[in-house]
Amino acid sequence: TDRLVRIEHDVAERFVDEPTTAFLRTEPLGRWLDASPRGPQKSGWSVLNTSGVSLRYKPDVAPGVGTVVVESRLDGRFRWTWGDDPSDGNLLGTARTLDNEVSTLDLNCNHKVSARFDNSQMHCAWGLVSRRGWAVVNDTGKPMWSNDWFAESRNSVDVSVFMHGLDYAGALKDFFHASGPPGLPPRWALGTMFTRWFNYDSDSVMRLIDDFESRSMPLDAWIFDMNWHVWGPWGSFTWNKNSFPRLQTMLSWIRERGLRVGANMHEHDGIATNEDTYAKFCAAVGCTPGQKIPFDLYNKTYAMAQEDIAIGALDSTREKQGIDFSWIDYQQGEAERFEKTRIRQLNPTIALNMLRYSDPARHGENRRGMILARWGGLGAHRYPLGFSGDQHHGWQGLAFLPYFTSTAANVGYNYWSHDTVGGDGSDANDHELGVRWVQVTAWSPVLRFHDKGKATGGCATAGTCARIVPWDLPTAYFEAVRAAAWERDELLPYIYTASAQTAATGLALVRPMYYEDPRDDALYGLDKQYLFGPDLVVSPITSPSGPDAVGFAEALGAVKWSIYAPRGERGWVDVLNGGLHAGGGTAVGVYGINDVPHLARQGAVLPRRPRFRGESALGRAQRALSAIEFRILPARAFYEGGTMSAGGAAIDD
Repeated sequence: TDRLVRIEHDVAERFVDEPTTAFLRTEPLGRWLDASPRGPQKSGWSVLNTSGVSLRYKPDVAPGVGTVVVESRLDGRFRWTWGDDPSDGNLLGTARTLDNEVSTLDLNCNHKVSARFDNSQMHCAWGLVSRRGWAVVNDTGKPMWSNDWFAESRNSVDVSVFMHGLDYAGALKDFFHASGPPGLPPRWALGTMFTRWFNYDSDSVMRLIDDFESRSMPLDAWIFDMNWHVWGPWGSFTWNKNSFPRLQTMLSWIRERGLRVGANMHEHDGIATNEDTYAKFCAAVGCTPGQKIPFDLYNKTYAMAQEDIAIGALDSTREKQGIDFSWIDYQQGEAERFEKTRIRQLNPTIALNMLRYSDPARHGENRRGMILARWGGLGAHRYPLGFSGDQHHGWQGLAFLPYFTSTAANVGYNYWSHDTVGGDGSDANDHELGVRWVQVTAWSPVLRFHDKGKATGGCATAGTCARIVPWDLPTAYFEAVRAAAWERDELLPYIYTASAQTAATGLALVRPMYYEDPRDDALYGLDKQYLFGPDLVVSPITSPSGPDAVGFAEALGAVKWSIYAPRGERGWVDVLNGGLHAGGGTAVGVYGINDVPHLARQGAVLPRRPRFRGESALGRAQRALSAIEFRILPARAFYEGGTMSAGGAAIDD
């Protein structure tokens, strides 16, 4: 585009026009103002200009320090020189996982990102936005997509320069043009999901779903963790017929209640001889019958057999109910070689995500792709949803999530989901922590309850198990959890509409505060709050009330909490207490266990889905809107005889 330029160099002119995992090679929107470079001038520099940038380079040498300069033609403050430190002013992006029970990550890619993993396993990505006005993506050597499969790159230098100044939304819009728009999840995926690592059988699955209904707790998707498949291997593609002897009856029963079905996948184990699809798979890849088929992901024949035969046998079709999406739980190393196939700089996370997400389109099905998976590097925004892994569930980890989730918007990764469960061990009876965790994820892109195996076993007799089922909490805490889930359910028209508009606006549903006005220094460093859609600022409570709690003694979980109200013409209203704020200052209040502090623009019109007496709590997110409520927020002008105008809309497809 006029502000996003690609610089490619190869002595043998082996240029790459094919897509890579990061960029799709769409037709440029911008144009060079010069038919050919001006120069070289006496100084030895050649110059190319767009309406937005000026590119100066020395044509007789390979790109290097002091040989390439990109400057903004719109604001002379912004200038990048080849070799500049990418961390300088960068607002950071995201990384692969919070696995191995870390509480936080360091998103500066120059540092050690995770305490548990080498950086080669983390796919850390710099943000596409920076206070210095530029960001750089080094795509050198990244795998191409050639002849319908991955291939090694053939060029020597491939760098893209984002020169958008402080127009952060513009940088993301240009990225979505060059890399493809962010995938829009089906609306039901933005409701409430539940999964647990537990030895469920058909009866216990249906009984627990009935419990959600009887307790009026929203639920929109049921995900089977590992124990759905045959016992023994970590991964398999064959249902456990002992636990689920009437599989179709159970799956149809779940779907009839309006729920979608997902299942956990560990593909690395390959195809054992006892798999239901072994004979067909073996014939497809030409194996010797009777031998286990090893995982060979980068071999196209193997990968297509995995998707079309092993996964295809599990998927829902017009004839049978199966699974509606995969939870890709691959975690056996980010290798660039499997068996005899090596593709440099390819990683299994992005490869699996791309393949599985695109299966419906490749099969000609009339449904959107949807997966649950870890971040695989730049370009992963096309394949939602994200799964952040097995994080440690304590107050420190909880306080990290608003920052981590919102900062991912800087690379277009807009749908992180986090395991939502109470603490375990010494934190097992900290019910306040459990409630606050649900509130944080209820006001996040995705609400997904999940226990990673810490809610059963020896902890049961020690009283140190995590609480995964919401009603296992004491009543006051359960009611706070249920209230958070219902608030999200009713806000779904607002959430889905904001998500659907992201590709056009460049604005993620959840994004850092500085997107409101990148010129305002006060909006940087506000890591406890974030923008939520077009009209809300949310700051979930992520600290315990503690022994020095303020407020009424009987106010459970009372916490003194502050939230910054950005400057702006319309000002803000505290949705919980009605306080009006002009902006440019901090609103302070005392909030109880039921409260999630948030501000709305004065006069904002928020679309909501009303609840009706007797309506099922199950599957509301997948049902088309039959009624909608537009809630108009207070504004100072309403009370002072002034005038103002605002509007709201809802997308329902």
